[in-house]
Amino acid sequence: MKYIIFDVDDTILNSNKEVTPFTLKVLNYLRNNYGYKIVVNTARSKDFNKPYFDIIKPDYSILFGGSLIMDKDENILYKEVISKDTINKISKILLKESKTFSIYTLTELFSSDKNYISQNAKYFDFNDDLNKESYKIVASFIDNNKAYKIADDFNLLFIPYLDGRFGRFNLKTTSKENGNKKLMELINGNINDVICFGDDIGDLNMILEAGVGVLLSNAKEDLKEKVKYITKYDNDHDGVARFLIDYFNIKIENL
Repeated sequence: MKYIIFDVDDTILNSNKEVTPFTLKVLNYLRNNYGYKIVVNTARSKDFNKPYFDIIKPDYSILFGGSLIMDKDENILYKEVISKDTINKISKILLKESKTFSIYTLTELFSSDKNYISQNAKYFDFNDDLNKESYKIVASFIDNNKAYKIADDFNLLFIPYLDGRFGRFNLKTTSKENGNKKLMELINGNINDVICFGDDIGDLNMILEAGVGVLLSNAKEDLKEKVKYITKYDNDHDGVARFLIDYFNIKIENL
């Protein structure tokens, strides 16, 4: 393995939204002593993850579920966006069909919910045209079948998460697993040299397609049936770090 790739929420972060000093020590040990590249793969933006990025200092970041790839100096290596025209059209439909939705641009988040202030969200009246290209759309539906219909109509992909309460729209070529493969193309790497960690259904394919794919023990039981490697410890007990210690046979006294 040459690349360690992991999801953020409930994977590398514990329930208090922290990267523990122990986990950080293990990651830096593998990076500094053996040259492993540390990669974050998240559905969120870099701004949202900045506190964790400042601590982890990833060599590469795969953001917005695979639609943006940046290096450690924040140079954009790859991007694919939903066009302004599609955003304008789909937002009008979402006003009628979804409970709430948000449009993510490179540096801003626009929400249909006036009361949503997380992630520095800005309220926008989507009866007007936003006229901005987007890396992803996040929406909540009572009936996800409506979401899949919208995705089909606009040639997009809808991926549910958080127990299906929310889902994200991306281009069909955008996914966490494709983000991993695209990064390998860009840096002349090989997906077989990737050890990948995740915890949710949105992480499943990138886990299955990695050289070594690992599911956190705090994941749902139905996902565990599909994955070969499962951590002994959950995200609140350094599950990623403990797996790496066992897998690479790291002696604790060397950390």
